[in-house]
Amino acid sequence: MPSYKAPVEDYLFLLNDVFQVGGYVDLPGYSDLSPQILEATLTEAAKLCEHVLTPLNRVGDVEGCTRHDDGSVTTPKGFKEAYQQFCDGGWGSISFPSEFGGQGLPAVLSGVVTEFLAGSNLAFWMYPGLTQGAVAALLDHGSPEQKATYLPNMIASKWTGCSCTLIVKSYPGRPVLLGYYKGKHDHEIHTDNLKFVHISQEVRTEVRGLLEMGVERSKIVRNIKLSLTSANSLPVAGSVEFQNQK
Repeated sequence: MPSYKAPVEDYLFLLNDVFQVGGYVDLPGYSDLSPQILEATLTEAAKLCEHVLTPLNRVGDVEGCTRHDDGSVTTPKGFKEAYQQFCDGGWGSISFPSEFGGQGLPAVLSGVVTEFLAGSNLAFWMYPGLTQGAVAALLDHGSPEQKATYLPNMIASKWTGCSCTLIVKSYPGRPVLLGYYKGKHDHEIHTDNLKFVHISQEVRTEVRGLLEMGVERSKIVRNIKLSLTSANSLPVAGSVEFQNQK
């Protein structure tokens, strides 16, 4: 049986004695992070991770997820109940803005809790972990309407985020990026589930050179022109003119 012991005492020492987070009360969220709240939060997070999530590692390895003919997926036994405990405890809302239902506490606290969650059961953490990234993207780039529509339920962990794939490729000697986007999630399981955008070393070198020349990041990004050519998600190409950027 897998075992996991959350390093609660280590983090209390680091946060209270080394980093002295109690001295940052003038920063957003820190005024509410008293030593009592800090200790109580990490203690309860440790209980969830040690007693609920860790035992599910073996269950997940043996059973795995089941994909049904209608496209739905059933998680291994215990995962659904564990996720409900995660939701009820508000563990996905620690550092998100209170205006959307978050707790508004510092990211340093949610970062520690994230280590506990990922360390105890990485397979489980991938579910709320993707949501964290989607919420962050909406907070930075979403319209007011999108934020109002999605953030409350995502921060409450009622809705989850997913990985959407954009594969980008370039060829040596050509300042052109070729992108492929699938607008419909119709591929076979384990196919196209890439989490990272792949860019060749040549393009990375070109981009690095532009940055060193002082070209604004926004101008570089704007030159990546990718657009869907049809509803069937055919391969699409977008050009990036790297030369003579001003």
